[in-house]
Amino acid sequence: DDIGIVTLPMVHLNFRVYYEQPEQMQDDDVEFYLREEISAVTRSTSVVALTQADLDALDLAIPTSCQERHVLAPPLRSDVEVAAKSIFDASAGSITAASWARGRKYITCCARVCEEKNILNGFVQLMEVIGYEKLAAKGYVPLIFGRQTSPDYAKKCVDRLKSAFPKEGACEIRDFGDAKAMAEMWSKTKLNIHSSVYESYGMVPVEAAAFNVPTLCHNGKIMGFCDL
Repeated sequence: DDIGIVTLPMVHLNFRVYYEQPEQMQDDDVEFYLREEISAVTRSTSVVALTQADLDALDLAIPTSCQERHVLAPPLRSDVEVAAKSIFDASAGSITAASWARGRKYITCCARVCEEKNILNGFVQLMEVIGYEKLAAKGYVPLIFGRQTSPDYAKKCVDRLKSAFPKEGACEIRDFGDAKAMAEMWSKTKLNIHSSVYESYGMVPVEAAAFNVPTLCHNGKIMGFCDL
């Protein structure tokens, strides 16, 4: 009648190392995440992180006897991949530099419009510095493409961008869309500006690359998509 406790092998799939982001949380939160991440790692037989930087951070701060450590970069979303392939299949593989550039007018920031994504300082301010006249002379239009999940912050971003680009059609603000809407947007984008300074993975630059769109991004160590 004795009841035994069986410890099952556990794999810890780490989405991001939360304890490394103290600027985004209260002191109690930092202690909570560090405690829980230590618990998860030390109880696991395997640890899987989305980036090498995150795996290194776990190894440094949470010593463990875990024998298996892996980096597993998430894949491109299947619906976005299908949308990207449909565009290139239609071109019959005849894309040249000239044909690629034709019709591409957007300088895009595709992200949730919130503090975490650093859009105000990382995208809007950059557009302000370059200025309307220089971009307009080349036919470029700044575009913010994403859900406004932080309303007050989003209003600041939108107001500042529209103030710097006041003419009709000089800038655009769009809500996030499905794969079809993203395909339409990326096919008209010349440069993606990824303004956040921390991405445990970062799907957007990978999606942009699927449409042959280059990305300008922060060169910090924690940019998971760079592992690809």
